[in-house]
Amino acid sequence: MSLPDPAEIRARLTGPGGAFEIVREDVRGNEMWVFRDRLRNLREMLDRTARFGDRPYLIDGEVRLGFAEHRLWVERAATGLRDGHGIRPGDRVALFAANRWEWIVAFWATSALGAIPCLMNGFWTAEEFADAVALASPALVIGDAARLERVKAELRGLPTLCMDEQFASLVAAPLPGTRVTAGPEAVPSRVPALAIAEDDPAFLIFTSGTTGRAKAVAVPHRAACGFAQVSAFTEAYGRGSFGVPLPEAGQPAPPADDVVLVTSPLFHVSMLYGAVVMGAVKGFRMVLLPGRFEPERTLQAIERERVTLWMALGSAAPRVAACPALRDYDTSSLRQVGIGGAPVS
Repeated sequence: MSLPDPAEIRARLTGPGGAFEIVREDVRGNEMWVFRDRLRNLREMLDRTARFGDRPYLIDGEVRLGFAEHRLWVERAATGLRDGHGIRPGDRVALFAANRWEWIVAFWATSALGAIPCLMNGFWTAEEFADAVALASPALVIGDAARLERVKAELRGLPTLCMDEQFASLVAAPLPGTRVTAGPEAVPSRVPALAIAEDDPAFLIFTSGTTGRAKAVAVPHRAACGFAQVSAFTEAYGRGSFGVPLPEAGQPAPPADDVVLVTSPLFHVSMLYGAVVMGAVKGFRMVLLPGRFEPERTLQAIERERVTLWMALGSAAPRVAACPALRDYDTSSLRQVGIGGAPVS
């Protein structure tokens, strides 16, 4: 049986009435091709996670959050940031912590307010942190106790919120631990919808600083949402190339069954886009493995959570492949390992 013609697949997907119809629009004074039906900002992206209900979204040790429960904590955290810390649209909120579920909730809560998360490198020295603060001018720094202690001299005069000690009071409720079965309508104080423009800054992310001080790069909502939609198009196009029926216009894609292991920092663009953003769009499950990287601990997580996809940056994958304990663990669930950022044999 012959496979479909790639040009025909593209035309059906992107042409008039297609699931990924593209049109010409003005973008900041330039006419460009854009998707007609698209997400306009991260707040819309968060709101659309309601369709995933109680599907698992985030696993961090004993904490397991479904999409509905995650949205509950985000709404409560956003309310706490607004009412307790005066965060308003356009304010910058620095996230300075190791990978943990509170980081992700704080990211989405800040976005829900129309404020701008600033993704601070958790490995920075005090001097590097001070330089980033001078660039970003955050209205609030949300961090874990270890990192806030590391830069306490640089925090003088800056409002701070410690994830280890103050997050429970921020959400005005006990921390997650029991499953929430109610949907988003159970949130006592909803954050009102805001008019967030596509080209407003969605977040600040920092360059590596390899040749000098790290620089803050403003990423607009259009870029973050566009990344997710282009990824969805690429997947639909690839499936269509193998004869899988193409999606219809307006028809949401079925939730992905992937279980994605996150061992690299959330402040890095690869994990922010590949895990946090794509998880919210595709409905897959994220497994956080914070702390110092250890090959056998990674193998334990792959076996325990039945991980299907691992984005292994740097030397992580080669170290696991060479681990003497590899044969002791069931890694048969893995379908894909992404490798980058270091030489690979």
